[in-house]
Amino acid sequence: VFKEKLYGKKYVWFLIGWYADNWFKIKDPAINCTVENMTEAVEGHVTTEIVMLNPETVRGASNLFLAQLMSRLGGKNPEETGGFQEAPLAYDAVWALALALNKTVAPLRAKGWALEDFNYNNKEITAEIYRALNTSSFEGV
Repeated sequence: VFKEKLYGKKYVWFLIGWYADNWFKIKDPAINCTVENMTEAVEGHVTTEIVMLNPETVRGASNLFLAQLMSRLGGKNPEETGGFQEAPLAYDAVWALALALNKTVAPLRAKGWALEDFNYNNKEITAEIYRALNTSSFEGV
């Protein structure tokens, strides 16, 4: 962008919002630009984002999750840690799958099956897991 002069008043770059706020200031050996070049090139960009953390902390899940995550980072700056922005999504995805799998136990048992019987050719168990995922609901991070 900088070297081709594809920035400035005639250009607006729309960037996905999962990058750290200062991503363009972090030196990357694969990019042959200075921090000043990068800063100039991103001036005036528009970032699209979604809320990664539930602003309602009634149950405290967000606070607990963040405390555990920060503890595991061991003092590193989260904004400079790869995957930090996506971590809440991954956490919720694991919970969604765990809740859905748990929800399939009784219906599968009623049919004489168990989750351990799952394989990629068993369409009945796959349908039960899919149904459980579609009907699961929880307060996510």
